[in-house]
Amino acid sequence: MALSVRNVVFLPFYYARDAKIFEKHGLNVELIQMRSDLQLAGLASGEIDYTPSAGPAVTAFANGLPVKALAVLYRAPLFSLVGPPALANVKELEGKKVAVSRIGSESHRYGSLMIESGGADPKKVQIVSFKAGGDLMIQLLGGHVPVISTGLSEAIEQVKAGKVRVIAVSSPRPLPGELANVPTWRSMGIDVSILHWRGLFAPPGVPADTVKYWDATLGKMVKTDSWKKGFLEKSVLEDGWLVGDAFLQAIDREMEVDKGVFAELGMLKK
Repeated sequence: MALSVRNVVFLPFYYARDAKIFEKHGLNVELIQMRSDLQLAGLASGEIDYTPSAGPAVTAFANGLPVKALAVLYRAPLFSLVGPPALANVKELEGKKVAVSRIGSESHRYGSLMIESGGADPKKVQIVSFKAGGDLMIQLLGGHVPVISTGLSEAIEQVKAGKVRVIAVSSPRPLPGELANVPTWRSMGIDVSILHWRGLFAPPGVPADTVKYWDATLGKMVKTDSWKKGFLEKSVLEDGWLVGDAFLQAIDREMEVDKGVFAELGMLKK
């Protein structure tokens, strides 16, 4: 199974390995770190068996790459524009740089969508890419870029320290606890809501018995208190369990949004 980074987003998979949960169910799972844009190529070629990275998978769907989606496990309001405390609004980004993890990544696609929905002309904003969320924060704190499009998990500690400010989050409703005062795009009158989801994706042609096994096994896991309270609640994540037709319908809706963003960015295969 390929994972792009070691952070809270992929915590369930590292926990399952270290707590020997995979082993308990007779699974010999090797977790390898791989850039997210390479994971789908690995799936298609058979070099890896699974990936939980939804963003690259949706990109693959939009461009016709055969990938089997098994399930959605959880959703997170992870997308946000983060800048220095003095930044007043999105319109101020025109003529400036916005850093993303990779051109074509979720932070790029949805960052561009948030910039446009916030009233700025995305064509007047220079998008620059770096390796990952941690690198983005380093660039922001160093004054090399004024704003980054990233996930809350990469920004939260610097927000608590007062070094950066979250301009807005993509959640459909306010976040709990310490983040309750962070505005959502909708609370600012901007009709944008993006929930970053994680699931399980396999190569095309995966046996039906394998799909049935994961449906049953993961279906039991997401009902446990350790999953609901021990992981989702503490990580500010939402239950996003979807399989079967409901999952395919959700994919179709997401693809329509992404196709529009891809077309705007000139990234859609013709």
